[in-house]
Amino acid sequence: MFSLGITAFLVFFVLIPAILSNYPIIPTTIAIALISTLVTMFVIGGINIKSLAATLGTVGGLSVAGLLSMLIIKIAPLTGLTDQESVILWTSRPDLDFTGILTAAMIIGSLGAIMDVGISIASSITEVKETNPLLSPTQLIKSGLNVGTDIIGAMSNTLILAYIGGAFPLILLAANVPFIKFINLNSIASEIAAAIAGSIGIVLCVPITAAISGYLIGRQATLKNQIIKEDLTDNIFNK
Repeated sequence: MFSLGITAFLVFFVLIPAILSNYPIIPTTIAIALISTLVTMFVIGGINIKSLAATLGTVGGLSVAGLLSMLIIKIAPLTGLTDQESVILWTSRPDLDFTGILTAAMIIGSLGAIMDVGISIASSITEVKETNPLLSPTQLIKSGLNVGTDIIGAMSNTLILAYIGGAFPLILLAANVPFIKFINLNSIASEIAAAIAGSIGIVLCVPITAAISGYLIGRQATLKNQIIKEDLTDNIFNK
């Protein structure tokens, strides 16, 4: 609950006032996401290698999601005026960067799912290493990838279904609209872009976290084993 409270505080009392004050939206959002990730990971997992690996993996996946969001918004192009509320906001604050706001929404929207994947992969590799300390970093990475394969489908479905649920009334209203016209509606295209960016971020978070966790956790265990062996050798010779 502490990490959730910190995240809510950062969003409502830092990010939103910054956006309304015309601070650079994307750098501010990235900073908020990074702080939220650090607090969440180290509160949940403690200050250790596992939390560090999960944080780095999450940052990697989130970076991919953010870059894809910006790329899709630019190519589409999307205006950021996705619903009635955003149009009302535009009429009162036309000076705001609405494409930046849309990018921020996509980054924040995918943050939770990507964090979940990151901590799950790092935790699984830690458990595997504790069960079998003789595994090499390469074997740990393969183990993380195997676990990640099962997680990807479930988390991607969760993210996509969340976006579909948010746009469900609009989907029902547009049930008789031709498909091409339907997916080109600004609000629907924005939801699709967010789902694609978030899902790819989740997919790439798995190998990034697995590689980082496998190397760091495997390396840490190797160093510990070397120290233990040296201590045992010293004790034998001293006797």
